[in-house]
This record gives sequence, C-alpha cells and structure tokens, in this order.
Amino acid sequence: KAINYINGNDSDDFIPAFANFSETIIDKEINQRRNNPGLINQSYTPLCGVAVIGNLIAKHYKIDFKYLVKDLFFYAEAFFGKTNYLIKPRNSITGQNYHINPTDNSYPTGMPQADYVLLTSVKNSENKVFSYDGLWDFGGITLPSELVHLLTKMLNAKEVKDKTSFTGIEIDEMAYLSDMDSDYNKGYECLMFINANMLYDTTDGKFPNHWVNYKGGLIANPDNGSVTFKIFTWGQGEETLYTIRQHVFIEHFYGYIKTKIV
Repeated sequence: KAINYINGNDSDDFIPAFANFSETIIDKEINQRRNNPGLINQSYTPLCGVAVIGNLIAKHYKIDFKYLVKDLFFYAEAFFGKTNYLIKPRNSITGQNYHINPTDNSYPTGMPQADYVLLTSVKNSENKVFSYDGLWDFGGITLPSELVHLLTKMLNAKEVKDKTSFTGIEIDEMAYLSDMDSDYNKGYECLMFINANMLYDTTDGKFPNHWVNYKGGLIANPDNGSVTFKIFTWGQGEETLYTIRQHVFIEHFYGYIKTKIV
C-alpha cells in the first residue's frame, strides 16, 4: 500500500501513521519552517533539545527537512539525509507518538502538527530507557551528550565541542558569553544551556532546564549592568532579542555546545 500511495495509486486506501493529523496542515507548516526555521515550536513540552536540532535541520537542510517530516507523518519512521540516520521509536506501545489526536486534551496546547510529528518522533527514537508520552514527561528531557550525538551522527556536524556544565561552577559565564559570540561570528552554531527563567529576567531557578540557539547581536551594557543578544526559542522566530540583567544571566547560564554545520 505504501508503494502504491507514493506512485499515486490507491491513495484512498493508504492511512498515514499520524492518521488523526492533517496532511494539508503538515505540508503548509513544513513550507513555513523551510522559509523561517524559527517557527519550530515545542509549546508546553520539554522538547527544547530536539527543537534546537529541528531548527538547524530546517535552516541547513531544507529539502531533507521536508522529507523527514513527511516520512514520519506517513510511516512513523524515517531515514534522514545523507547520513541515513534512522528515526524510529523503540517502544512499540508507550514509545509511539502517532495515536494522539490534535484535538485531545492531552495534546500540547498550540503545538503545530508538523513540530509534534518531528520532535516527538526524534525524542522517542533517541530514548533508550524512557519514552516520551506527552507534555512534561521526564522522557522529553535532552542531555548535552544526546545533543552531541544528534549533531555528530544525524547531522554529520563537524568540530562539535561540549562546553556545558550542570552546576556552572566550572565556567566563567561572561567570558563564555564573549567566546560564544565570537564562535557564532566565525560561523559556528551555538546551542545555549540555560535555566528558562533567564528569559523572564528573574533570579528564580537554579538548574539548567532549557536549550536555545544563540543568534548573535551581543551588547554588554556596563551602565545598567545588562546583556542583550538574540536567540531562537519557542517558535518566536529565527532571531528574538532579549535584554537580561547581567547577574541574572550569570546565575542561569550553564555553557553551550558549538559546532560547524557543513
């Protein structure tokens, strides 16, 4: 049936894996993200680690991005790009993410269908023990080592260097910020490991819980003790400008991963 569907025959008999989702909506959202990778939105889920990877794929591999999402939509598994990296949820029961209906209460509020297909599929494929079952499930968390793995094995990225710290004790946050901006201006992609309260300019929260893509534009203002820079996060666009008090930044920054996408 799948071959017939691809060839345009018996298409009415083929039911995509994500049967409750709309192919028309999926196609529209894929095209929107190829034009603006910053639209990828994890919504109310802990899938920020996969979202930053999705942002890089939509930015650097626009054709592969399209086929990845469509194959996942049709078959719930896919091979990505030249690496032929297999995305396939391992747990046949709890690890499958295509049974949900976007109109259900269990569906993340406001999460675009194409993003749900991509992000949950990749996360459940990568999980070795836990599965991601929805919303703030522990199985949705992405560790630095997992991002390094996806960058090297899936995206075939070069010069991947993990400069993160779970405590922040080992790093000089302001020096790292300057280094990160320099790396970005040299053509590196930089994935920041932060506590999300940084973005609200509040001192609440003392542990890393969010990934964002650094997008440059650094301004350090000694007069009011603030730092300003651009990032990608939560589908707000490819470059969203944030101004944060320096002491808040220091308390909530846990380093970054740098890499070259070629």
